[in-house]
Amino acid sequence: MLNACSTKTTLKSEGNLLAAMREYMTGTAKVGEIAARFGVSPATISTRARLLGLPKRRRGRRPHAEPPPRHREIIQLAKDRTYEQIADQFGCSKQRVHQILKRWSGAKTEHLSDAVTKADEENVYKSHVVSFRVGILEHSLLKKAVNTRHFVGSYSVNQVAKALVYHFIEATQGNLESGIVVTT
Repeated sequence: MLNACSTKTTLKSEGNLLAAMREYMTGTAKVGEIAARFGVSPATISTRARLLGLPKRRRGRRPHAEPPPRHREIIQLAKDRTYEQIADQFGCSKQRVHQILKRWSGAKTEHLSDAVTKADEENVYKSHVVSFRVGILEHSLLKKAVNTRHFVGSYSVNQVAKALVYHFIEATQGNLESGIVVTT
């Protein structure tokens, strides 16, 4: 029998110790609940587990093995909506929508969309950042353009604006090289 620590309360028999440690490893009960069932303190359960070389339990709840219903719905909607639209519908931030999609990107589920892995497709390093502000009218026009036939695959206002800039650069490349400048 394990006698490596001296505590006032002990697990009376080796059978109780094994049962407590088995429940510690396989059960979903909290350490405090296990301790109460065996008539010892939670510290005794934790100490015995440590002395036996068992892995520590992590704090908090155990992670889900598969997406909960709310996350499945968000994943499904990501196929044809923007993060902003999904965030508005669920009352959360665009960042939270991204976190959910990223969290379940490696899960084996038929609900995952191509939107989750879209960032991996274009892993080209780009050294310059172009940033500018637009007014309310321009923003609403860009928002209307999301997922129209002209901008297939665009999921956000930023992607539409980026596509417009790239299209402008491609269309005016010859003019820019010859010295003709277009201003707005």
